[in-house]
Amino acid sequence: MGVYQIVYCSKNRIAGSPEEVDAAINSILSTARSKNKQADISGALLFNGVAFAQVLEGPLDAVENIFEHIQCDTRHSDVVVLRNGESPFRVFSDWSMAYADPAAVGNIPNSKIDLDEAFENPATSGSRIVSLLEQLVAAAA
Repeated sequence: MGVYQIVYCSKNRIAGSPEEVDAAINSILSTARSKNKQADISGALLFNGVAFAQVLEGPLDAVENIFEHIQCDTRHSDVVVLRNGESPFRVFSDWSMAYADPAAVGNIPNSKIDLDEAFENPATSGSRIVSLLEQLVAAAA
């Protein structure tokens, strides 16, 4: 039996200095890692300063619950689902929430992705974001 997977992007609404934004991202990651581990959710997050792209995977109810909280979180706006449904396997099984450093994107061949494009063309962006996050997480490991 597969797992449920959702891929989304959203616009950043975290304000402040670069240090304050970094602290907020670290807080998001810490909370997500703890809650996701308890809920049997794995995934990865990319943040480029302007937008987020994230993959969540696990039991349907748990993923939907976490995603509902994300949609209500004032640090996000314009949440767009790029892909959702059953996946035959977890792509990020070793991570309750991996973080892909956006600075590393340039080091991955054919990895240029404009998150603005994900908002404009959501039907074609989901698979590309999963692939990019998979490459970035593997490169960082």
